[in-house]
Amino acid sequence: MMNWLILSHLVGFGVVALLFGEGLSILVRARVMPYVRWLGLLTIFLAGLGGIGQALSFWDVFVFSSEFGLIMVQGNLARLGLSLIIFGLAVSFGVSWHLARAAAAWPSRWPWLLTGGIIVGLVSTFGIQPINPEETEPFFVVYAYNLWWPPLLIWFGVCLVEIYATLLRIKNRWACRWLTTLGVAGLSLLALRQPGLSDSLQVLWIACLLLVVPLNTILAAKKGFGWIWLVLPLPAALAFSQLKLRLRKFKPWLNLGWVIIATLMVSSLLGLLLALIFGLWLWLEGEWFAENRIFSVLFGVSAFGFWSGWLLLALGLTDGPPLYQKQRAGILKESRLTLRQIVLLGSLTFLAFSLTGFFYLAAIDPSVALVIFFLAWTLLSEVAARGLFHQLWHLQREGKLFNKEGRDKFYRAGQRLGSGLGRLTQVNSMPVMIVKVLLGLAVLIILSEVTNAGKVTIQPFNAFGFRDEKYGEVMANRVFVNLGLLTQQLQPDIIVPSPGSPNPSSKQKSKFSYVMLTSSSVDAALAESPDLDLYGVKIPLNLLVTPLQQPVRSLLGVNIINGSIQQDRDKYMARAYSSQGMTWQVDYSIISTRLSEDKNFAQKVEQSADDALSNLAEELAFKIIRQEPALAALGMTDSWLAFDVFQEGIRNLNNSDFDDLTAAIQNFREATKRDPRFAIAYYRLGLALQDDGQPAAAAEAFRASLVANPEFAPGYNALAYLLYNFDSYANYYSSPAAVLPQSPADYTTRWSRDSEARRLWQSLILLPEAMATLPDRASAYYGLCLYTANYEEPTQLAYFYCQQAERLYQELPSALRSTPSIKQAEASVLTLLGIILSKTENIYFTFPGDTWVCYASYFDNQGQILPPRIYYSVYQPAALQYHQRALALQPDDTVIRCNAASSAYALGNPQLLEELANSPETHLILADDYSNSAKQVLRQDQELSSSYYRLALDEYQQAINLDPNNVLALNNYAYNFWVWRYYMPQAEPPLGPDSEIADLAEQYARQAVNLVSNKYGSVDEEIVRSTLGEVLLGKGRPQEAIEVLSYVIDKKMLQQHPLYNEIRWDLAQAYLCAAYNARTDQRSSKEIEGLTDKAKRILDQIRQNEQGREYQFFTPQPELLDPLFTPLACRRENAAKVEPTPPSAGVAYVLLWEQPNYKVGMNCDRMGVTAQVYPWNDDRDDDHWLHVWGGGIDNYVEVSAGVRADIFLANQPRRTYDYYFAQLEDGEGNPISKVYSFETYGKDQEGCQKNLISLEFFRQR
Repeated sequence: MMNWLILSHLVGFGVVALLFGEGLSILVRARVMPYVRWLGLLTIFLAGLGGIGQALSFWDVFVFSSEFGLIMVQGNLARLGLSLIIFGLAVSFGVSWHLARAAAAWPSRWPWLLTGGIIVGLVSTFGIQPINPEETEPFFVVYAYNLWWPPLLIWFGVCLVEIYATLLRIKNRWACRWLTTLGVAGLSLLALRQPGLSDSLQVLWIACLLLVVPLNTILAAKKGFGWIWLVLPLPAALAFSQLKLRLRKFKPWLNLGWVIIATLMVSSLLGLLLALIFGLWLWLEGEWFAENRIFSVLFGVSAFGFWSGWLLLALGLTDGPPLYQKQRAGILKESRLTLRQIVLLGSLTFLAFSLTGFFYLAAIDPSVALVIFFLAWTLLSEVAARGLFHQLWHLQREGKLFNKEGRDKFYRAGQRLGSGLGRLTQVNSMPVMIVKVLLGLAVLIILSEVTNAGKVTIQPFNAFGFRDEKYGEVMANRVFVNLGLLTQQLQPDIIVPSPGSPNPSSKQKSKFSYVMLTSSSVDAALAESPDLDLYGVKIPLNLLVTPLQQPVRSLLGVNIINGSIQQDRDKYMARAYSSQGMTWQVDYSIISTRLSEDKNFAQKVEQSADDALSNLAEELAFKIIRQEPALAALGMTDSWLAFDVFQEGIRNLNNSDFDDLTAAIQNFREATKRDPRFAIAYYRLGLALQDDGQPAAAAEAFRASLVANPEFAPGYNALAYLLYNFDSYANYYSSPAAVLPQSPADYTTRWSRDSEARRLWQSLILLPEAMATLPDRASAYYGLCLYTANYEEPTQLAYFYCQQAERLYQELPSALRSTPSIKQAEASVLTLLGIILSKTENIYFTFPGDTWVCYASYFDNQGQILPPRIYYSVYQPAALQYHQRALALQPDDTVIRCNAASSAYALGNPQLLEELANSPETHLILADDYSNSAKQVLRQDQELSSSYYRLALDEYQQAINLDPNNVLALNNYAYNFWVWRYYMPQAEPPLGPDSEIADLAEQYARQAVNLVSNKYGSVDEEIVRSTLGEVLLGKGRPQEAIEVLSYVIDKKMLQQHPLYNEIRWDLAQAYLCAAYNARTDQRSSKEIEGLTDKAKRILDQIRQNEQGREYQFFTPQPELLDPLFTPLACRRENAAKVEPTPPSAGVAYVLLWEQPNYKVGMNCDRMGVTAQVYPWNDDRDDDHWLHVWGGGIDNYVEVSAGVRADIFLANQPRRTYDYYFAQLEDGEGNPISKVYSFETYGKDQEGCQKNLISLEFFRQR
């Protein structure tokens, strides 16, 4: 489907062709005025300039920036084209002025005008300057022309004003010059309002303004005295005396004239003063004006208004009375515009609007501007010189075009065609009928083969030695299916970027993913049988069809594949040959017992044949497909053995399993060993290693793919993005809680990698178009944009690269461009464009202190949170437009929504940010950012880290409040509690987490487990279960943690991949903590050694899993794999930090004898706990509550004086130690005893003697 960009190119070249035809028709006319031939030449000249511009756009080397007021081109050839356009426009303006004078029969002065245009054009081309002059590759040198470069713009204004004056027949040269200087002054003020104007251009426009203001005033006074009014107040009386002489005949108005003159003197002086102050202030205080745009605009407009208004009144008062006298005396002739003048003025206005509206106002689309220009120029040339359309209309009126004779010829031709078709359907005899049927059949055959043009058509195979002839058709069908599958497996993925951090000031690089979008490059089809089936009787038509099909197929490029399959006992063979002269043969043998002796002989033979056909079809499809030029260019292998193991790797890779990922890496490595020139295998190996968190090995694989095929575009892209994001792979898998994130590489190393990535992207762009797809080149330009923006090179250069990426995405077919992946990529480009504009000549916009924002805030050196702020620039409205366009493509993307909402808020619209505050995904991302910041500063500043953890938990809580079933928010809240607790195990709140946070963490972890167990959410069950185990460790309950984490191991939820080493390490620490607590409680040495041995085996497995990996989390820190190392967080003596404890003063209860009593329960298949309190008289009537928890139990029961209460623990008595806990609380939930752990016993040890645990509390104080 044709997209709008291709349609725009077609419209552009069509307009150029029509302009050329218009000019040529004018030029070749005989007996015309000289200015008409000038008009024809000018039209052809403009068509040529338009053709150059369209060519630059079509070749994707042209970018227009309405925000910066720049025209940017890439490469020396494009610079030459832009120079020709600018030079040609300057000459065209001068020639247009000459044409207007010649048409009005005024002295032409064309040598001066043409010379002026040439000089201005040459000077204007010096305004084309390189943005990146240090670039060594000529094609990537970007040149920019500032549209506010004075020479061409002033020349355009002068010529436009003079052409208007000529069309209006204003012959007063002083008035024309006055209008011209007035227009130039207006241009100067307009230019000084531009936000991106450089210092040098500001100086030039201020100088121009200071020059034309007095010059305009002098011209207005006509006799040279007007400048005195603006320079010296005192000599203004002289000027007024001159004016008084003119007003002598209007005595009644004399007094009023004095008032008006005095007002004019004051306003003129004020106007000049304001204009001078405005110019100088704008020059010296540009930053202040950038912050106060509204005031600066009002200031400039008011200054210009005072000055220009006074000049208009001055002209009216000086020239008005004499003109009025001449009108009364009948000396002045009445002047009216003719229809021709009106049309010419309208055409000229629309011509000026098409240029200024696109280049300076950015108000219209380039295609619309081009159409307006064409229509206006065509109307102008038709009226001024009777152009092509006027001539065609004139010929039609004279009957020379489509006259009666011509119409008769068309009519007779139609009659002959109709009669010929009628005779074809007439049947006079049997031979004639046969001939006509054969001709009709031939036409049908030709039409049917048109749809197969360029395809591979597979004919049914001939089957020999098989019990059923259907195997021939089955073989053809399987070859056809395998052609599609194999081609899809060989297609490389495209890179799809996605927005990075929502904070525009963040240095975090954007993320990317790999997506397969390209379809099969082998367009295959199954041939239909040519036999005619009449009521079950097949009539072969091969003899009739084949003689016609063969030449038609050869002409249309249809590749016909015929073949045969043959069975000889346990051996099978397939042969195939194509109409292009290629032949293939494959064999397959079955190692079988004597099938004839098997009672299921027929079934086994059928199954063996089916397996044989599958293998033959797959290998035959491979041999056919390897000849395809498109796949051969990608680095296809000729080895079936290499391809077979490559296929196995693809199948493993598609399983989305980490152990299968490891197997896929081995498969791809084996494929490259079998064929070292297999570029796609190296590429897939690199992708697999990248997914495995081994970037250095992945980089070597990508480099090997480029060695195997130097024109392999996906290899360039993959290697470039890998190098650019290399540091992110150090923490590709979230680092375990016990391991702090690895620091990024030093600046020199990062710059070296990023520079290599930049060179790779440039190499991809320089590849032939046949080797690099549009998405490949678009992602390469996006990479260059990222690099340029990250290293703070000229923002205009980053803008150029991003616009190139956006343009290439726009060139994609509509069906492909509408896919989610491409929409995500395009939205990423638009988002980066918005960020680039926000960071250009920026200041900071600070949000009010109580405003919630969608990205992380930071703390100062005193630990005070800094108010959130974003980049804000004069280009912020344009930046918001890009964010909104990105949001239209990805309305649910949280990062894009945050960028759009922040920009809108800075511009005075808080609605988007308020809506975003109700998004749980936004709070989740914000919490993750705070969590990362907390872990980054753990070693340097624990207080700062604690502050970040509190912010993170607050945001997780907000996400949970908005979506109580958000598994990720529930899990991350609990996990961050564990990390915080692990690094600050002895910290008292608020430095460390308190009991409320600990209880919420356990509650949320259990809630997440329940949700995932019911298949809710997208988080793996082993992850949330391990988080629950970690929370239990953080609360000092290692025995229960062992039970939770062992469940993951016992149910075989864990894969062998090192990604799961953290869960193994958690279990090992649970065993070590349990052993530590047992040692503290003086438990048996056998029990302690058993726990320690289990931990040792797990730690050894972790050490083994990390061998040979690039990034090792645990091995570089020996204490983490040391069985003598026990985390402080899970030791019982530190559990009190996250447990409610009774106050040092007030009521307190203790457990009688500091241990429970064990009794025989009423039911042997039940285990419970009961309690009793012995209060003093003053609190005998108070409420007391027993809180029991552990093993998923978290219950309360009211305990009164003299009354026992019971809490159910389990259906069956079981042996536990340090597993269940109890605490006495008052009626308000305040603890009035410490936490007690009580042991339980199972049937096999004590029978039912201890299945009821009795807790008796007595008041201590």
